[in-house]
Parts: sequence; C-alpha cells; structure tokens
Amino acid sequence: MSDKAYLDKNGFLYKKKFFSNEEVEKLLNINNKLHNSNNSKFGPLHNSKNAWDIIVNDRIISLIKDLLGSEKIAYLYHGHSVHQSKETHFDNAWHRDNACRTFGKGPDWEKDYNVLRVAIYLDNGSSGLNLIKKSHRKKKYICRILNVLRTKFKFIYYNKLFKFFFDNIFGKKIHTNSGDCILFFANTLHSAINNKKDGNIVRRAFFLTYGTDNAHSQNHM
Repeated sequence: MSDKAYLDKNGFLYKKKFFSNEEVEKLLNINNKLHNSNNSKFGPLHNSKNAWDIIVNDRIISLIKDLLGSEKIAYLYHGHSVHQSKETHFDNAWHRDNACRTFGKGPDWEKDYNVLRVAIYLDNGSSGLNLIKKSHRKKKYICRILNVLRTKFKFIYYNKLFKFFFDNIFGKKIHTNSGDCILFFANTLHSAINNKKDGNIVRRAFFLTYGTDNAHSQNHM
C-alpha cells in the first residue's frame, strides 16, 4: 500500500527516521534557541526566523505534495514547537486539531478534507502519539462515548484505569525516536503519549500544518 493510500485509509502515516542524525542535531539546535527562556511551548513558528528552515524544508514539502496530490500547498500558520521537562504538565486528553470538532458536522467531514499535521520528534523513546485509526471518517460511536463521558461523567473520563483500557483498546500507540515523523489529518482523534525517561528533557518536537489552497485550509486558519 502506498503512503498516500495508507494515509487516506487510516488518517495518519508514520515515517521512521525521516530525518538523519545530522539533521536532527540541527533541529535540536533550533528547538533550543526557540525555548531559551524555559517556555515549554513556542508558537506560532513563523514568528521566528530560526524556524523557517523547517517550515520550507524541501523533503517535507515534497512529501506533503505527494500525499495531498497537489503541487499547490500552503503552510498554515498554526505551527509550534515543544520543549517539555518532567515538571511540565502534559495534556494527553483525546482531541482533534481541526476547526469543526464535532464529528459529521461542518465542512471538515467532507471526503476531500486535506489539512495535514506534521509532527517531528527529536528524542529517543520519550514521546509519540496515540491515534484512533479511521477516526477522520468513521468511528462516530467512539466520539460520542468520549463526549458524553467528558461532559457528564468526568469521574469516569479522568479515571486512570478507564483511560488505560480505552487508550490501549481503541488507540494505536506510536512510540517515536529522534528523526521520526508522524503525519495525520487534523480531524483525526489523537492524544500525546506521556513517557518518562532519565534526565530532564522528555519531549522535544515540532508540529506543523499544511493544506491545499481551498476552503478547508481557509476554515482552519
């Protein structure tokens, strides 16, 4: 199955070692510069000249063009970077990154929706994503379950045992290493993986957003 077909079917694509060790070192240097004031999140990325080499990276742009089937793609100004330590609070709740969050309601649920998120990870085994396959087009019942629990039964929703079973039964956990890249449609249900490791830094990554010049991208903006 081609990368494009896999992405269209499942809502996400995992590219191991998309960036070389040498490239990762350069990305880490940029990440450190962006977070020199100890802030755990920096964005939007286009506000810093240091980040533009990532935004216009030839390999990322080429891959996005292939996946979206278009030569005319646009960077959407919602990119950010993270530099989080053990003391940083992780938001690992299930969510989507698109504009129309309620499943089936709004233009984000049309079949040609193609706003794509790009996650670039810079550390070994300390982070990653948990995604629900095909939730960009199906799995409406899962969305309803989460919405009901989140609004009416918070004691269940925030229960660690429930979260453990839900995350492992419905989720596809991807534990990333440095240079790995995960691409996913913005309307795919996902959550951050909160891993612990020795040392202070446990999550350093970049998150970019791209789309074609259409109503979906404009709606996202």
